[in-house]
Amino acid sequence: MNEKTESGSPAVAEAVIGEKPKFSMIWIVPIVAAIIGAWLVYKAITEEGPTITVTFETGAGLTAGKTKVKYRSVDVGSVEMIDLAEDLKHVVVTIKMNPGAKNYLREGTRFWVVRARVTAGEVQGLGTLLSGAYIGIDPVADGPKKKKFVGLEKAPVIAADEEGRRFKFKTRNLGSLSAGAPIYYRQFSVGRILDYRLKLDGTISGEMFIGAPYDQLINRSTKFWNASGVEANLTAEGFHVDTQSLTSILVGGIAFDTPESLALKSEVEEDHEFFIYDDRLESLQREYTVQEHWVLIFKESVRGLTVGSPIEFFGLKIGEVVDITFEYDYDTLSFSVPVLIKLEPERLGGDQVRAQETGRDEELIKRGWRAQLGSGNLVTGSKVINFVRLEDAPPAELGEWKGYQVFPTAPSSLRNLAADIGRVVDKIEQIPFNEIGDNLNATVAGLNTIVNSPELANTIEGLGALADQLGNELAPTLNSVLSKAEMTLDSARSQIAADSVTTLELRRLLTELGDTAQAIRTVVEYLERHPEALIKGKEDK
Repeated sequence: MNEKTESGSPAVAEAVIGEKPKFSMIWIVPIVAAIIGAWLVYKAITEEGPTITVTFETGAGLTAGKTKVKYRSVDVGSVEMIDLAEDLKHVVVTIKMNPGAKNYLREGTRFWVVRARVTAGEVQGLGTLLSGAYIGIDPVADGPKKKKFVGLEKAPVIAADEEGRRFKFKTRNLGSLSAGAPIYYRQFSVGRILDYRLKLDGTISGEMFIGAPYDQLINRSTKFWNASGVEANLTAEGFHVDTQSLTSILVGGIAFDTPESLALKSEVEEDHEFFIYDDRLESLQREYTVQEHWVLIFKESVRGLTVGSPIEFFGLKIGEVVDITFEYDYDTLSFSVPVLIKLEPERLGGDQVRAQETGRDEELIKRGWRAQLGSGNLVTGSKVINFVRLEDAPPAELGEWKGYQVFPTAPSSLRNLAADIGRVVDKIEQIPFNEIGDNLNATVAGLNTIVNSPELANTIEGLGALADQLGNELAPTLNSVLSKAEMTLDSARSQIAADSVTTLELRRLLTELGDTAQAIRTVVEYLERHPEALIKGKEDK
């Protein structure tokens, strides 16, 4: 029964304080929930694709939350946000990539916007007319990782993993060439033009790609030429038309070949620069890189000499005229024509000739080598400049004119010819024609005296008498000898006639000799059969 207190209220049991348990089972649930949550967060972070930014010139065709990033037509990411860059000249596109793409977001990876594009060479992105533009990617697997990229304005010409080699090129005229134009080898496309740019010196330089294994066809002797359009030539053999393909006619292209030559076909390194010639015929001309500029000062008429006139050495072209000017010295009242020329010393000895070789030019001048005007074409009157060696050349030295070295010159051969003719005329004038005439007159008079002399008349008369004597005495004797010889020939002719006695006797003698030979043959044959007949004699039958 319950106990009561003095006041009559029920008594309360005294509380006993015990020790609290160290772990309660109720904490198991939140701990497990926390672990699961942390795992989910970790998994979401590790499996979530990286976020990158790509800068483009314009955001045309791009839509946040809709535009995809594709590689080989497979979605590998999507555009999350599009913002203007701080310079207001570009747009910054934020892209969420798929987790599997994080290993390919490295330096060298390229992005570009694929839009519908129709050019003369190809048609791209027609599918985007319905589905909308998307961002293309050309990934690379090696290199440092990267999250900020600068996008291309158009698709790259070649993929980053395409095998082959890149080479540089330089040309004077672009023609119909463009980025992506094909490169041909014997009408077969083996590469592409990557890009090009105009330099301040007026030339055009760029980069091209030759795919493997055709890049092994390239060496230092390889010649490239512009294959755009149609090349037509009219020669003595007829009219020839040459083109690579319909594509080269529309969008241009480059062709190359390695012609047979005496030059060494050495290997070429990647990024080697080639020159693109205007056509195939020009490419067959050898290219020389070493050039020297000289000034030749002539003090005579240079009529027929123009810019581009050849400089010849032993009949071979070694350079050309670059500029022609006129100079007048008011102090000495003298005139001269400075001519600037460009020489290519490699033509003289290939790689063995070095530009500006020490002492080379002084030695040539010392040995009498001079520059001289010569006739290039008698019909047109064009002139050339020849380097000739003169045995009697006056001493000369290298000079200088407005920063250029001056090579000494000699008067032209026509001018020397006029001087030689003048010297001949002078010698002719020194001949004593009057004395020679007097001597001839005296000689003729002496001959007349001899002809009219009595001695010559007697001699001629004696010769006539001798001729008469020979005719009277010798002629009858000769006639008698000829008559006897004729009679002898007639007698011999009668003896060998067909019906003569001598001929008949000869025929009978030949017949008897034939019978005798037949009898001897019969006896010999009998003795061969009966050799005992020589001892016993012939047996009677």
